[in-house]
Amino acid sequence: MRIAITGTPGTGKTTCSKGITGRCEILHLNDIMKEKKLYQGFDEERQTLIADIEAIEKELDGKDNIVIDSHISHLLNVDKVIVLRCHPKELKKRLERRVYSEEIDIKKSIEENTSAEALDVILVESIEIHGEDKVYEIDGTRKTPEGIVQEVEAVIAGDRDPKVGLVSFIEHLFEESG
Repeated sequence: MRIAITGTPGTGKTTCSKGITGRCEILHLNDIMKEKKLYQGFDEERQTLIADIEAIEKELDGKDNIVIDSHISHLLNVDKVIVLRCHPKELKKRLERRVYSEEIDIKKSIEENTSAEALDVILVESIEIHGEDKVYEIDGTRKTPEGIVQEVEAVIAGDRDPKVGLVSFIEHLFEESG
């Protein structure tokens, strides 16, 4: 079983994946990309690596019983996709507490990420690539990391059915513009 934990930056993917217990190996894709040089270049504006999805797939070929933590893990060939969600107002607070490179436009980055969350960008991509029957949406806005981990472990164990459309944050876009 190959499981992706994905979501907009700041939704809690890495915090959650660090709390998962069980028989699955947890892979932090960003670390693997850097270590194995599985990228096509560097995005100067966003100060981030540009993933080489084909090279990542080759690196992961034959691996099973893995959970892949990354905001791009839903782009990979996986059996289940867990999309962590967070209300854009809370997401903004979380992102503002992060340390950023001096070269990045922090305000623009936070705005891009909160807008992407409001527009369900990663959820929609996950459904388009894998179908609703493989996507598990979890809203972690008001949950503890332990509570989110319990939900993720239920998905991994097969004790939870796929479910999408649990939240809508679209109103955030109108609050910001109005």
